[in-house]
Amino acid sequence: MLKAIVNDKKVQRMKGYETADGLATELYDSYIKGRTWEQELDEINQYEKITKADVVKFANNFFKDNYVVVYKEKGVNDKLVRVENRESLRSN
Repeated sequence: MLKAIVNDKKVQRMKGYETADGLATELYDSYIKGRTWEQELDEINQYEKITKADVVKFANNFFKDNYVVVYKEKGVNDKLVRVENRESLRSN
């Protein structure tokens, strides 16, 4: 799972660099953060060094007795209430 997350981050970053606007955004974002461009580019390499044991250790240190349970439900929400857009109300 960690490898998939890092790979997705790589893909998203490469897509961001494909446009001048995306590259400019990355450059000024790293400037605002006070990071060098080399640090920005090395970020993925740092992510690749994170192991499952590191994540478990982090969770045990910071979440201690607190926990979260997430139930993923699939299906159609039949109780969903749709609200009309104001623009569509004006045209009527």
